[in-house]
Amino acid sequence: MIECDTRLAARNGVRLTEPETSDRSAEVEALVLVALRRGLTASEGLPLFASGRQPGLFPRHRVGKQAAEFCLQRGWLEVVGEATALAKGQERYWPSEAGVRWLVEQGCARLVLEALSRQIGECERHWQTWAEQIGQVQRQLEQLRRRVETALAVLAPEQQQPERFPIWQAEVWQHTLLRCLRHWQDTHPQEDCPLPELFRQVQARHPYLTVGAFQDGLRRGHAQGRILLHPWAGPIHEIPEPEFALLIGHALVYYASLRPW
Repeated sequence: MIECDTRLAARNGVRLTEPETSDRSAEVEALVLVALRRGLTASEGLPLFASGRQPGLFPRHRVGKQAAEFCLQRGWLEVVGEATALAKGQERYWPSEAGVRWLVEQGCARLVLEALSRQIGECERHWQTWAEQIGQVQRQLEQLRRRVETALAVLAPEQQQPERFPIWQAEVWQHTLLRCLRHWQDTHPQEDCPLPELFRQVQARHPYLTVGAFQDGLRRGHAQGRILLHPWAGPIHEIPEPEFALLIGHALVYYASLRPW
């Protein structure tokens, strides 16, 4: 049973591409309304048509196909994610902004707000879980690096051991970091410097600088107000070289810049 008003499409300025009877128009609109409501509850979207036990937005019959075509023509559905990355027929859809607006116009404002609020909460929980996992992986990487250094120190003859990065040189390499950021700012005025690139530039002048020491220096520079750290804005699974990402509070930072004076 449809809870929201199922006004006829004709009363909302909507016309089907082919002449339809009043009953058929009402049936198409009812399917559209159910599909958009169903799409709101699926945070990862749904296939356009149901198939076997696989749920979908529309039933795979003549009227269902008409309703799906009508919805697409009106721009009430959009593909979740990058359509180019999906094989044909595997696209998943959810309501577009225009589709949400239409639902609200049909008297479904409360349903829309509740569904979107649930999805926002779900995304926030996912983000918190990912942030905790990344922090854990960073700690494990640093532990592994220290164990590798310990093993090399035992295996290599003392005279062949590279001197570990001395603590007293921390201030020296941090001055290098500031110079590298200034050079990046001069050559890339519209871009913040990615942390992997910044690390490589600094390490080229200080070969025994480790990722862990580099990240500690970034935190100190940020706390002292000398540099700014900026978050990664895309999906977490797309971060290149994630071992360089830093968790500052709830933000996953991946870029740095000089603080303007």
